[in-house]
Amino acid sequence: MNADQKPKKSSSKVLLYFFLLLAFMFAGIIFISNTGNHGTNNRGNRNLTAKKPNKGSRSSANTSGLDAGQLNALGAKQMEAEDYEAAVQTFKEVVKVKRDDPAGFHNLGMALFSLKRYEESLPYFQEAVKLNPSSEESLLSFANAARLKGDLHVSRQILTDLLKLNSQNSKAYMNLGLTHDAEKNLPDAIGAYLKSLEIQPDNPTARYNLGNAYLRSNQLRQAKEQYEQAIKLNPRYAKAYSNLGNVYLHEGDTLASQRYFKMALQLDPSLKQKVKSTKK
Repeated sequence: MNADQKPKKSSSKVLLYFFLLLAFMFAGIIFISNTGNHGTNNRGNRNLTAKKPNKGSRSSANTSGLDAGQLNALGAKQMEAEDYEAAVQTFKEVVKVKRDDPAGFHNLGMALFSLKRYEESLPYFQEAVKLNPSSEESLLSFANAARLKGDLHVSRQILTDLLKLNSQNSKAYMNLGLTHDAEKNLPDAIGAYLKSLEIQPDNPTARYNLGNAYLRSNQLRQAKEQYEQAIKLNPRYAKAYSNLGNVYLHEGDTLASQRYFKMALQLDPSLKQKVKSTKK
């Protein structure tokens, strides 16, 4: 009996071990399966994050397939985002696709103008005006680029032609004032600014420019009035505060000048060097 019982006991143990092994294996399979599911989710999340820049890359790669209108719209968004270099490339595509599109040439000129590449912008503004001679916006931009490049005679002639098209264009008069100012012709500059303000009296930039011309002419009371009006129209006009400080400094009112200089620097810390040189 004992001899027969021993093998039965051994076989029972074997069966027990076998079932335990199966149980461990089954538990291990479940664990591996769950871990694999979590890993898939993590990889899925990483792929979704990576797609964001790729989407932009695909858009850029497809630029050559866009028509002139779509390219102009894309370039306008890049200009709005102040990505002027990208806008230059986009608008160059526009003028390749449609050589007779005045908007494309104008916009390319504006992108270069925004990068202060005035000389490069001139032929594009010129072509825009050639394609659409009645475009006041293109004429105005053309004149501004010419002035900033130093071609004052060209700028003045373009603005004169623009005012023949529309004698009520306040911006044309204001920019004509800037051109006369650059020519050191202060009486004509003042006259042009006054004409601009007669048409659009609520333009703080024209008020500021007129104030500058009065200040250079040593007409301090008139300069003060214009700077005060500019500040009233635009309470955050830092340069107007700074130049109003200059007027008070010329009048010998140091406390008032310091007050306005301080306000200017609070609004625009980059004016610090200008204020320092004024104080000297």
